[in-house]
Amino acid sequence: MILTFALVASAGALLSGAPDPPVREDPLGSHVRTLAQLHGPRAVAIGWDGRVVVAETGAHRVRVFGRDGGELLAFGARGSAPGELLFPSGVAVTGTGVLFVADTGNHRVQVFDAAGGFVREWGGFGAADGRFHTPHGLAVRAGQVAVADERNGRVQVFDHEGRHLRSIGAGRLARPTDVAFDGEGRLFVTDQDLNRVVVFDAAGHFLREWGDWGWYQGLFSTPSGIAVANGSVFVADLENHRVQVFDRAGELEYKWGLHAIRPREGRGMLHYPAHLAVSPSGDLAALAEPFDDRVQLFGPRSATQDEEDQAWRRQGVGQPAPHYGPDMDAAGAYMTIVEPESRSILVYDMQWTEPRLVSRVGGYGSAMGLFLRPTGVFLGVDRTLVACDAGSRRLQVVRLRVDPADEVGQDAAMPAFVKMLDFDRLGRRLGAEVLEWSIEPVAVTRDAEGRFFVLDGRNERIFVFDEKLGYERSFGGHGTAPGRFRAPTGLRFSPAGDRLYVVDAHNRRIQAFAPDGTFQFAFGADAEGRALELPHGVAVGADGSVFVTDAGASRVVKYDADGRFRAAWGGPGIRRLEFQEPRSIAVDGRGQLIVLDHANHRIQWMTQAGEYLGSAGSRLYTKPARLPETYDPADYEE
Repeated sequence: MILTFALVASAGALLSGAPDPPVREDPLGSHVRTLAQLHGPRAVAIGWDGRVVVAETGAHRVRVFGRDGGELLAFGARGSAPGELLFPSGVAVTGTGVLFVADTGNHRVQVFDAAGGFVREWGGFGAADGRFHTPHGLAVRAGQVAVADERNGRVQVFDHEGRHLRSIGAGRLARPTDVAFDGEGRLFVTDQDLNRVVVFDAAGHFLREWGDWGWYQGLFSTPSGIAVANGSVFVADLENHRVQVFDRAGELEYKWGLHAIRPREGRGMLHYPAHLAVSPSGDLAALAEPFDDRVQLFGPRSATQDEEDQAWRRQGVGQPAPHYGPDMDAAGAYMTIVEPESRSILVYDMQWTEPRLVSRVGGYGSAMGLFLRPTGVFLGVDRTLVACDAGSRRLQVVRLRVDPADEVGQDAAMPAFVKMLDFDRLGRRLGAEVLEWSIEPVAVTRDAEGRFFVLDGRNERIFVFDEKLGYERSFGGHGTAPGRFRAPTGLRFSPAGDRLYVVDAHNRRIQAFAPDGTFQFAFGADAEGRALELPHGVAVGADGSVFVTDAGASRVVKYDADGRFRAAWGGPGIRRLEFQEPRSIAVDGRGQLIVLDHANHRIQWMTQAGEYLGSAGSRLYTKPARLPETYDPADYEE
């Protein structure tokens, strides 16, 4: 392997070190090449010499590529020791090739020299200055490093040695996910839950903001990455599958990007661009697309290119088609699925050969009955739907009204909102407990007595409320010890109600608790003793069997009630019983297992032994499962 970064003279000499490049004014947007076969790339940076640095989140490493696409360097391994990484999701590079990495799962920043050697680290889990809760994007300039501290709702600025300089945006930012400096030291921040860009001056004072939710030009749907070059502000508009480019006052200059229609379609077509970087010279942009395990590179656009003319004509096609989101549940004859783009929950009747959409709950907004970022859902056999809104930090309870005598059809009046619990209004004091953060509900379930068990992504605890939403108790907390959690994502009760299974994602395990919160045991290995890569969803069958989606390995793993491995099936792909980042899982009223095949925009249902029964969702994504005889791998390559 050839390393051609300029090496720093010493570990302490972390200066930008490169002259200002010549500025280009050509608009970007012409596809140059694709860096493919990555594993969940969620952040990119471009050095002064044009090299592309990728935070390969699913592989817990950083890779460096030349402009020609050749790999120059790779470093990192899963772990928490210095130099090891856990789901890194932010990266920045200085002019001397020094790399700053947001080590998201370990809640810290790590610094590496140009050869990938560990230099230093700082941070740790917490809310105090200098600590982090889920750091994401970061940016560097001479003498400063800015870090988007997502779940602390702020940006922190440090010097290159890791000394804290200031915190910015507390009380104004809801969910900052990326940050960029301009040449004067102003900070541009993507505030994802509120779908806007927020700008601060070099001292951290608020200057302006722009954006709102939507798909028309100038609006955003989950802005996730930001870069500043040549005086322009580039924003990765994730759910609109595009890049929008503004001047520094927020006026739209141009945009590029078309929603990929065919699975794995590339060559300039975009599919949930999660992050972007622009070279200092402004002649190269890189977009990270973790769903398709790739980074696409774009250069200056030529007005004479036929493909570009066609792309501009297609820009006006409207809102991209929505897709199945992070969570679902099923009970009796019904299934509910979160649809993130429309900020709503879909209700399906499952009594037919194919699921039939019968109603829709919610939409975008902050009023009761609307959602900013719906996450977890629970559906009871009495058709009571409980929905978590992590964006507005609320729990909403909905009764699905059904007349058995009516014919099955669309019924907009089916959902009746019953009550709501606003965790911001509840505050950070519950009984004798004082919480470090306001509760952010990410998943929910109920026991036989109607109590609500709410999984909190910020405090990493489970909060228990009675049937009237009165607070009772909590258990858990951040850590690796038994009964503690790191990034918990789902929970469900056993049929008898005597055991609660909780997905402890970053600890790579499922934990079992008694209903009072007493820890019982943990599990998560397969027949060869390999741990789960990234568990996400859990479901429990009538016989007590426990089913887990392993999003990191794109498979389903089956255990018995006591956590003993029984079977596993799946793997990455688009054919029958293949998955791409499967998230939620549920057992429906007929005992069928339903898997939310998230990055394949579909659900698949199967027997509890793993025998394929059917699929539904986006037509081109379900075709390889519905009609396997038509499958041709060449159809799913760039």
